[in-house]
Amino acid sequence: MYRVLGFFVAVVLERFALSVGIWSYGPFMPILPFLGVGLTPVLKMMILPVLGGKI
Repeated sequence: MYRVLGFFVAVVLERFALSVGIWSYGPFMPILPFLGVGLTPVLKMMILPVLGGKI
C-alpha cells in the first residue's frame, strides 16, 4: 500500500515541480516513459516510506 501511494505522490509532485520550473533533470536522469518523470525520485518515494515504517 505504501509503495503504491508513494508512486502516485512522487509522480504528482514531480510533474508539478517540472511544470512550474522548480527543478529540472540532468542529462543522465533516467525518465519513465509515458509519465515524463525521473526514475530515481519515484523509486525513492516508493522505498523510503516502507523503510521508515520498519524503524
